[in-house]
Amino acid sequence: KNGKLYWAVATKDPDAASKTSVHLMVSENKGLDWKYESPIAKDPTIEFNETSMYETPKGDLLAFIRTESGNQQSYISRSTNGGKSFQLENMGFYGYPLHALRLPDNRVLLTYGYRHVPYGIRARILNAECTDYATAPEFIIREDGSASDLGYSWSVMLDKNRVLVVYYFNNKGGIRYIACTILK
Repeated sequence: KNGKLYWAVATKDPDAASKTSVHLMVSENKGLDWKYESPIAKDPTIEFNETSMYETPKGDLLAFIRTESGNQQSYISRSTNGGKSFQLENMGFYGYPLHALRLPDNRVLLTYGYRHVPYGIRARILNAECTDYATAPEFIIREDGSASDLGYSWSVMLDKNRVLVVYYFNNKGGIRYIACTILK
């Protein structure tokens, strides 16, 4: 809303051999210049990386974060002060990387790869401020993947009633490809 661009970047932690954390970069000139703003997700034992950002109608900045170590659950980090600081929380479910799309009624479609048997793509519909992530029912978009190498969903509104969800997928025989599902 304020015209700034927010970019969540993963960086190697200087105090760990290969562990990464996520930090916020901000541009006030449409991406020509970037400045460091704050840490989004950092922990001594959990590795955080691929992150998608979302701004709620109220103006909170949300980061939906993939973990690579620890409990492998998804995390959300919320800023109520324009990115100056974030509060990190475990979302309580498996699924990554995540993508959030605002629906016409301001609810949020959260899609993600499910990298446990049965492998596939799953989603939840959250309230406008994304505060119900732990209780929003999960639904299965598909569960016919042959391995955990899938996900990276990205959604877009086709019209006021349909969403196109695009994702990386695999099937029997190890063939990897880009697929999509249209949700109504």
